[in-house]
Amino acid sequence: MAGKAFGKLWDLVVRLRAPDGCPWDRAQTLRSMKKELLEEVYELLDAVESDDRALEEELGDVLLTVTMILRIAQEERGVDPERVMEATVQKMIHLHPHVFGEARARTAEEVLRQWERLRRQSGKKRLMEIPRTLPALLRAQKLGERAARVGFDWPGPEEAWEKVREEVKEVEQASGERQKEELGDLLFALAQWARLRGWTAEEVLQKACDKFATRFERMQTLVEQAGERLEDMSLSELEAWWQRSKDAPDRQTSN
Repeated sequence: MAGKAFGKLWDLVVRLRAPDGCPWDRAQTLRSMKKELLEEVYELLDAVESDDRALEEELGDVLLTVTMILRIAQEERGVDPERVMEATVQKMIHLHPHVFGEARARTAEEVLRQWERLRRQSGKKRLMEIPRTLPALLRAQKLGERAARVGFDWPGPEEAWEKVREEVKEVEQASGERQKEELGDLLFALAQWARLRGWTAEEVLQKACDKFATRFERMQTLVEQAGERLEDMSLSELEAWWQRSKDAPDRQTSN
């Protein structure tokens, strides 16, 4: 069933890219689709977090975007879609000898160690293959995960927190460009501490951003309801309204 449906999707994309197809779709390139893919993936992640009915729609949008990219790659660089899919199948079989072969792996951790061995056997570099285009916190966490697979890690979150304390002191003592470098080390250490706590640093920061945005909008609404403007207030006045907004329920700020 999935194969038949994908065939329809592929035919649709080919039609959209045809000379008499959609002008917008025909104008897209591999580079222009980078932005589209990022946006669709982030919308999918939002749907996963909210656990609502938008999940199917967002999955469809990502699938459509990837199919469009595959078609453009075929046109621009001669990429064979069949070869792409066949290579992916073979790659998954190779990486799952515990499913398709004689190897044994009872836990997710054993699977990860097995993947690491297979990567090394194929000549891949352990850390350098992690994309630099990932959000920095996510990349930091993935770097830590890969290093941990060979035992290069703190014993636990307590030891990692000591590293965070050490990096805080180095930030305080440094200046200029050195301080910027030390700040990077601090953020990296915090990402590893979060990892060892079982948290995803990227998600933790996103929730903090959501909380800040919600409180700020609530503060602005309260100020406007009082007939004032944020732009006319001193920092101390803004801080006072910020404290009020933390305690104000959402229903009080609704218009």
